[in-house]
Amino acid sequence: MQLQSAELGAVVPQSTALVPFEKFLVPAELDGSAGRYRADPALCMLEASNDYEAIAEWLASKRGAEGNKEASTQRAYRKEAERLLLWSILERRKPLSALAVADVTAYRAFLEDPPLAWCGHRYHQRWSPLWRPLEGALKPPALRQTLIILRSLFSFLKDQNYVVGNPFVGVALPAETRLGSQRALSFEQSDLISSQLGQDRDNAAARRRDRAIRWLYVTGLRLARWSTRDARIFGRSNSRTPTASL
Repeated sequence: MQLQSAELGAVVPQSTALVPFEKFLVPAELDGSAGRYRADPALCMLEASNDYEAIAEWLASKRGAEGNKEASTQRAYRKEAERLLLWSILERRKPLSALAVADVTAYRAFLEDPPLAWCGHRYHQRWSPLWRPLEGALKPPALRQTLIILRSLFSFLKDQNYVVGNPFVGVALPAETRLGSQRALSFEQSDLISSQLGQDRDNAAARRRDRAIRWLYVTGLRLARWSTRDARIFGRSNSRTPTASL
């Protein structure tokens, strides 16, 4: 028997534990309502009284042309904010709005060598008790993207006068590297490409390109087998079919 969404949602109760963002209960003393680096609430442009609500507003601001449908880019943003919030509360015992540069440095080291308890298979759904925020240690390309997204989060919070600064600006990004020469993209590379493409989804061509990229990835199609029609999806002006392989 297949469970309905409401029944699946009830499998894991709300708690202060390794649970998804929508299930996470932030203790009142760590909710950031009086975070060390909070800006003057009278000047804040967010309808948020704590860090959880501020993150929710940031995620809502990333909802683009696809309306309420959750896009891969928004999932990537949620994933990074979720991981940071869980770590900040469960490991660092600090509100998100109390994180300093030293905390961000520690978080970067954590992502490079996370405890096994934080890791699980990527195919465990968010309603599952087996869900975990990480699969394992982040490699440099994925770590770079993580830090870029979290810089964006704190930039938003600072711009809206929720916090006074952005601690992620004080931590260097891993060097930018080219994708490997393997025939198939790793999960991390796929997520990175999806996040980059998601920054430009305000027109029909960009949405077609995004769907095509995801279709190519899940079907394992090689570049050498693209047709002229496939090339047109990606905006190629000539009719020559590419011959290189991923």
